[in-house]
Amino acid sequence: MATLASDIITAAYRECNLVTIGVTPTTNEQTEALALLNRILASVYGQEVGEELYDYNIGGTYDDSQAFSDYMPVNARMNLNLSGAKTIKCDPLPYDGQRMAVVDVAGNLATYNLTLDGNQRAIENAPTLTLSTNGTTRQWMYRADLGNWQKCADLALTDQMPFPEEFDDYFTTRLSIRLNPRNGAATAPETQLALQAGSSAIQSRYRRPRPMQDMGTLGLLGQKGRTYGTNNSEFNSGRPRF
Repeated sequence: MATLASDIITAAYRECNLVTIGVTPTTNEQTEALALLNRILASVYGQEVGEELYDYNIGGTYDDSQAFSDYMPVNARMNLNLSGAKTIKCDPLPYDGQRMAVVDVAGNLATYNLTLDGNQRAIENAPTLTLSTNGTTRQWMYRADLGNWQKCADLALTDQMPFPEEFDDYFTTRLSIRLNPRNGAATAPETQLALQAGSSAIQSRYRRPRPMQDMGTLGLLGQKGRTYGTNNSEFNSGRPRF
C-alpha cells in the first residue's frame, strides 16, 4: 500500500512522542508539518537524489534542438521559446533518480504545445504527456521500480510519497527532527541513528552515474556518454559523501 504524505506526518509526530498511538495530529499540526515535508522533498532532488540539471534552449536565437534529435539528453532542463508544436522523446535508458525539467520561457505553450514521449517508459503514468498551459514550470524524476517519470511537486496530505516505501523512515526521522524544536522536544539518539541509516540508503540507491568522456554525437553540447558493466566506469558510482 502506497504511503501518503499524511502517513509520514503522523509517523514523525509519533517518532518524537508528540502524539500517542492511534491519535492523528491536529489540522494546524498537519499544515505545519506538510510545509516542512515539502521543503525536505525539494531539497532532496538534485542533492541526495540525482544530479544538477543542464540547461538547453528549445527554439529562439540560441536553439539547442539538435541535441534532442534522437532523444533527450541526460538531466536536461528545456527552456522553451517555441514557434511551433513540438514532440521530444525521453531518454530510452534512464537511470533511477534521473531528472528532467521544462520551463516555458516564452509563455506560449497554449499556442505551441510540447508533447513528451516516454519512449517506452511512462511519464506521469501515461505513454505521452502534452503540456499546454502558458508559463508551465515542471520537473520529473525517473522511478525505475515503476518505469515512470514522476512529477516533482509539492504534496497535499492525501498525495502519495514520490519515493518507495523503503525510504519512509528517512523522511519520517528527518521531518521529526524539524518538528522537535517547535514543540520543545529533544531528538532521541535512536532517531538520529535511524536518520543516518536512511540517508545512507537513499544516497546508495540514487547515486549519480559517473560522467564518461564525450563519445561522438552523444557528446553533443556537453551530453556525456555512459557505459554499463565495463571495467573503466561504474554505473551509479555516486557523488562524494561528506
